[in-house]
Amino acid sequence: MFLATDQTVKINTRYDSIQALRGIAALLVVFFHFRSLFNLPNYPLGDNLFSYGGTGVALFFIISGFVMGLPDYRPGLNSMLEFSIKRIARIVPLYLIASIAWCYVTIPDFKLISTSQDNIELIKSLFFYPLSNDHAPMYGAKLFVGWTLNYEIFFYGIVALSILFKFPKLVILLFFGTTLIIIPFYFRDITLSPYLGYKFNSGYLNIATNPIIWNFIVGFFIAKLVKILPKINQELIFSLCLISGFLVFWQMFSGYGTGHGITQSGAGFAVMITAFAWYEKYYSPKINKHLVYLGNISFSIYIWHFIVHSFFEDLFLRMEMRNYLYGFLYGTSMVIITIIFSRYSYILIEDKISNFIKIWLLKLIRLKPINVG
Repeated sequence: MFLATDQTVKINTRYDSIQALRGIAALLVVFFHFRSLFNLPNYPLGDNLFSYGGTGVALFFIISGFVMGLPDYRPGLNSMLEFSIKRIARIVPLYLIASIAWCYVTIPDFKLISTSQDNIELIKSLFFYPLSNDHAPMYGAKLFVGWTLNYEIFFYGIVALSILFKFPKLVILLFFGTTLIIIPFYFRDITLSPYLGYKFNSGYLNIATNPIIWNFIVGFFIAKLVKILPKINQELIFSLCLISGFLVFWQMFSGYGTGHGITQSGAGFAVMITAFAWYEKYYSPKINKHLVYLGNISFSIYIWHFIVHSFFEDLFLRMEMRNYLYGFLYGTSMVIITIIFSRYSYILIEDKISNFIKIWLLKLIRLKPINVG
């Protein structure tokens, strides 16, 4: 009786703040890739403002790990299949359509049915196989930004495998302990820099051993940590949110440690995500609905932004309007058009086509849907 549970404590299981951060991550990457568009004739405004935007990749990866770590998966084949179907249906349709669109926009006289080198590279990319063993951590994809999906799919694959076992967290620790510590230690010197990698002759082995994966793992176990963090003084957690947010802001604009690694931008983002999720778990702050919606369409924003820019660049060049390809107005227009296009991509492809495929596949294997993220 003296240890009765406090039934007045309400725990939030929906993290809109993290979804908003996902939208911000997408915009960081967009502004980073569009930064040259904002440069002025005599001043590199875009480079100075947005050179830190590549850090959005680390933020994306930590959030992906966090989302994968939230559910308590029921061990077994059915859960593994459902998890896999939901991930594949979420990613593959949009990636397939966007990759083909990219080829038509950027490759003269591209033909979808062909044995050309471009088509071979397209097929490899659609199977999430790196095109190169060099240039870590990217290693290449036909659609430029697709390199990050190679890591996403790899991590999802290991999470799916772990669901087959009674202790999935242990499986994840053992697997990544092997790929990120034991194998590098045996064959090379261990590094935490994603840009060094280990230069194996296997594309998948380079992906499996690249230290950028620490971002996923840290995000995964942040979710597990947040589940057990106790309720403490609201002002204290809010202060942690402010401090971590300020440190991330300072880190990006100072240029200190803004790489993709977990010891670079990943460290600050990890602390910030922990603080935000901890605060929202108990105090359910009202998050701006527009930022949350940006998070909802962030995958489309990320996938389409380079294609949108390339399409309009080609259009302006054909119209002999090269002088209008740069400037604050043009750069802002590209961002706005990307967001608008991504909204409809989300509605048509992610919400309708992907959901149709997901439901069809789940019915095909006669599974009852469960909430697995």
